[in-house]
Amino acid sequence: MTLVTRDLDHHTTRSVKDVVNLSEFVGLHGYVVDRVRLGLNLQLTERLWPEPAPGARIQRFAVLPQVGWNFYDPFFTALVFGFAPRTDGKEHLNLSLQAVLGVSLPISKRVRVSVAGEVPWTFYDRHLLGFTALTGIAIRL
Repeated sequence: MTLVTRDLDHHTTRSVKDVVNLSEFVGLHGYVVDRVRLGLNLQLTERLWPEPAPGARIQRFAVLPQVGWNFYDPFFTALVFGFAPRTDGKEHLNLSLQAVLGVSLPISKRVRVSVAGEVPWTFYDRHLLGFTALTGIAIRL
């Protein structure tokens, strides 16, 4: 969930008091060397509040290739590239880079729970900088 976003072009700031979107991610990651992983996530973001215009509930769809590093167990970091053909509830291309820092704790032999902070920087076609709180479950196949 994006907590705050600064529009660097229009010099405005949005926070959860203005808009609430919820993102769902599904992906596949694999370790290429010890503690370094490559992955690909799909993102679907829905507008929860305020009520979106008809047909605009799906705010964002993105493909997110990434490289991650488990640098000191249980801590990890990742660099994520975002390719979003749907942004702001319409077909509108958006490109971004995201830096992630988090912690991943085992809850069973094959399942981990993660909490992270993310700083997304949108560089095409608008310039936005934000902070996003993430939580997730990873299942080892």
